[in-house]
Amino acid sequence: MAVLDFLLAIFTKSRLLFYSYHIPEGYTFEVSDKPCQDCLKWIEYKKQGYLFSRGEAELRWILDYPWVSTTDKSFKESYQFSSFASSFTYSFVKVYHKGNFEGFFMFSVKEGHLKTLYFYVSSRHQKGVAGWLKNFCVKNKIEVMTVYNQDIAAILISRSFPFLKVKKYGQELFSTFTQPGLELKVQDGDGDVVFT
Repeated sequence: MAVLDFLLAIFTKSRLLFYSYHIPEGYTFEVSDKPCQDCLKWIEYKKQGYLFSRGEAELRWILDYPWVSTTDKSFKESYQFSSFASSFTYSFVKVYHKGNFEGFFMFSVKEGHLKTLYFYVSSRHQKGVAGWLKNFCVKNKIEVMTVYNQDIAAILISRSFPFLKVKKYGQELFSTFTQPGLELKVQDGDGDVVFT
């Protein structure tokens, strides 16, 4: 098994030698571990029309009361949905195009697994965002990336290099009630995904 792992590692590293990503002209991305005032105002303004309608108050609560601890292994004993991980971070990425703030997106990385959580970026900037995510994964040696946003996922699947394998995967939400005629959008982090 060690020989197979070694050969796979060599194959993966050699693929990465042929990968290069250039940020499309006019785009800049700013990364931080906390949302800035621009992001908080943006999420508050854009929350209407989403199933969970999470805004600034909910986002602050999520960040202040994490379900994953990187320091206390007994943390998972105190609450049935909590867990321990050797590494867990949230990141917020502001998207600028030609100097204008165009929105932001949020993701988490837990032990080498990146999960996108919220996208508040218009569709015309999604190719740039998908390319940035791919580049981040390569630079940070991300082992698995999960993206439920159909538009971003479609871009990543259509241009899967340098990933070894791309797998389509769905997520279902269940409700005890229906809202006839009401079409609400769902974010990647809706439900409990943002916490874990």
